[in-house]
Amino acid sequence: MKTVYFLLLCAVLLFSMTACQQPNANTSATTPTAESTEPVVTPPADDSLTASATPTAAPTSPVETAIPTPPEAPTPPTDWIESVVDVDPPPQTLVWQQEDLPYSGDEHGTLSLYVNADRDEIGEIAFDDGQEWLLRLETPQGSFDLFPRRYVQLGEVSCSVFQDMNNEPPIFHVLVTVSQSAGYASYDCVYDPAENAFARRPIYEVSNINSLAQSYVI
Repeated sequence: MKTVYFLLLCAVLLFSMTACQQPNANTSATTPTAESTEPVVTPPADDSLTASATPTAAPTSPVETAIPTPPEAPTPPTDWIESVVDVDPPPQTLVWQQEDLPYSGDEHGTLSLYVNADRDEIGEIAFDDGQEWLLRLETPQGSFDLFPRRYVQLGEVSCSVFQDMNNEPPIFHVLVTVSQSAGYASYDCVYDPAENAFARRPIYEVSNINSLAQSYVI
């Protein structure tokens, strides 16, 4: 009987020792050891978070220098000088005259400059502080007063006549100049056959000046 108990005790001890030597599968599968060499994966940084956290400078565009546009010159007003058949007599002294001027195609006229100042004994004009002047073109259709009879203080009236050959037919021009000690004016008279009149366009005009010198031929 003792022998049976002894053998039974030995069997129990042997079974206990075998059970202790078997590894715990659940523990090894779920619990990592301190000596584990498995690499730790770090998630990549989110660039969008960094970009939103760091302020960025706004894109700069090249500075454009504004070029000022010069204002357009206003179109000078145009006066129409129409022909007159019954004209007043001119001033007494004829200063200058040019005949047979082709002002419109085959039409010709005579341009005369008058002043109401007498000539002295040697034939020179005795100018005063001011005189009335008249520039008149006489044609078969009538007379055109390109400078109507008007008083000019301390000055004189002159003209230049030419044809603009850049046009066909050539355009007839009379450039009138009024030169004074305190003012200056210049305008162009151009004949328009459609209107049978001269278009008077100002070129330059100034007042309140101090005239210092003027060239002349000796």
